[in-house]
Amino acid sequence: MMAQNFASYLHIFDELVDILEGALHRTHSTNFADIVLPLLVKYRPDRAKILIPALLEEDASWLTHPTLCLYLHRYRQDLLTPFLRQQAYSGRFGTSNASLFLPLYDTSFPQRRWRGKMGQQYMLRGFSRWTRWQQETYAAMPNGVIHETGQSNHVITKAIAQLAALPALTTTPLLALAHDERPIVRDTTLLTLAHLDGGQGIPVLLQALHDDRARVAIHALYNYFVNAPEQETLPLLRNIPLDRVTVAKEVIRIIGTLSSEDAYRTLLELHHRELHIDVRIALTRVLWNHLDRPETWQVLEQNARSSDGAIALSAAHLRLSPDLRKESAQVHRMNHAHRAKHIQYRGITEWTRMNVSRISPYHLTFAQQQRLMHLFVLLLQHSQLEVRITTLRYCTRIAEADIEQTLLVHLLDAMHSNLESEVTPSAVAVFGTCTTADTSLIGRAIEGLLANRRALQIATQILQYALFTNGRQLLPTVREILTVLAADSLTTSLRVELAIVALPWDEVAAILAQLAATNELHADALNRTCEALQVAINRPDFLDMVNLELAFAGSNDERLRRIALAALLAQTQSPHGWSDEQVTRLQFYRLDKSPLVATTAQFTFPVVEQR
Repeated sequence: MMAQNFASYLHIFDELVDILEGALHRTHSTNFADIVLPLLVKYRPDRAKILIPALLEEDASWLTHPTLCLYLHRYRQDLLTPFLRQQAYSGRFGTSNASLFLPLYDTSFPQRRWRGKMGQQYMLRGFSRWTRWQQETYAAMPNGVIHETGQSNHVITKAIAQLAALPALTTTPLLALAHDERPIVRDTTLLTLAHLDGGQGIPVLLQALHDDRARVAIHALYNYFVNAPEQETLPLLRNIPLDRVTVAKEVIRIIGTLSSEDAYRTLLELHHRELHIDVRIALTRVLWNHLDRPETWQVLEQNARSSDGAIALSAAHLRLSPDLRKESAQVHRMNHAHRAKHIQYRGITEWTRMNVSRISPYHLTFAQQQRLMHLFVLLLQHSQLEVRITTLRYCTRIAEADIEQTLLVHLLDAMHSNLESEVTPSAVAVFGTCTTADTSLIGRAIEGLLANRRALQIATQILQYALFTNGRQLLPTVREILTVLAADSLTTSLRVELAIVALPWDEVAAILAQLAATNELHADALNRTCEALQVAINRPDFLDMVNLELAFAGSNDERLRRIALAALLAQTQSPHGWSDEQVTRLQFYRLDKSPLVATTAQFTFPVVEQR
């Protein structure tokens, strides 16, 4: 509407303000009033302070508008007195039923979505501006709602919060609600008591820790336990019964936030007690805040040997059921930066997905990293397959900390599995962290995989993904693996794919020439070679692919000339497209005497030829 378009000019546009004020005196439209009145309050407070009392005197039903009611709450509390009891309003904005509350909504907070609908934050501040008599009179409204049968949980919750926001009232009625038989009243009151300014609710909450209200009371007391003096809170925490799982877990988490030696010793004492599985897992996770203590690692290693898979994994801060939604969100964020890489994007996507949730141990000291590597080894020796697979999926090997390569040996052993779910994460863990010093050990492991074709194919594919982000460091490993694969003539296709992704072009040319000379460059290997060249466009040395083409363009072997043509076609995928020189070279391949070369060349049509 026009008023919104000219809102910033209302402070000088008196004529428009006059029109809007006249319209407000006549309107029956709630939407119009909800739009115009906030504009006048914001941009013309000098006119609003005269207009609002006049509107209210003219028609009491104006009080049903949140903007007007909030204005009175902040600036004209004296005008609120007649409306502090439940009543129905007659007039242009009349209500058929008595209002349960004044429509006080805090506009300083953004609206919140509740079950698909936008809701508003109810005003819980500023009641200190009211007189004591006003607060006591108004308290009858939320009190009546709380004790009225049939009210919804949402309304009851709002009423309790409103009652607690009245500072002049005694807390006795509110404290009594903490013993109400209705769970919604009792639990909401307990959570509200923790926020009273004077701490009047703390004794009631401490008392509730010893009965069936403990589940709610422990959450309400979190800020108190964390911020109060430790010598005061730690004895209280020690005396809380741990027979309820929820209470016990929260007590352990709170003790874990305390920094004293007594708090740490309390955690160790709890470790030696009989605890529910979920409580023991919570305790183990809390101990991760104390990795600088040798006793902590003893507890973690003991739990890693547990026959219960969940307890064992908690030693490494892992769980059997990963948060897939969180992982997907992380993958989306990490891949956003790689979207411009076109063909290479798929490889980076797969590699990111496999590595996104791995444990980051780089903040640990070297001694702690060594203990963590040993912890991973213990988990990889666990009897449950789910524990081993989860560990493979999330563990991160630090080569320098894995001094005797013990963890690497176990990761390589897992690659020999017949299960893809075990081979894939183990290959990711190996090729994502290996160094030059690991080359020979990895080579021997790949040699052992030659009989396990599925595992071999998975490992080489994972290695290609790893090369997208860590190609230079993996180059010695690639050369070693290619040497191992050369002993098996049936791995030619794997060799050419791996070579084209990783090796310098002169080494690629040497390998392909050798394969052609020994007649190992069969039809499938030739096809794989041509396909791999098309996805090599994002190699850093992509422009040097012309050397591979020129090396084979004049070869006597038609297969090598076909590879030269594939290299030419790959070069034209650059943003610059076909150059005149490349078109000339294409004409050369069109005249080739071999149909293997000429067919593809003659049915390739550069755009520049159509101009």
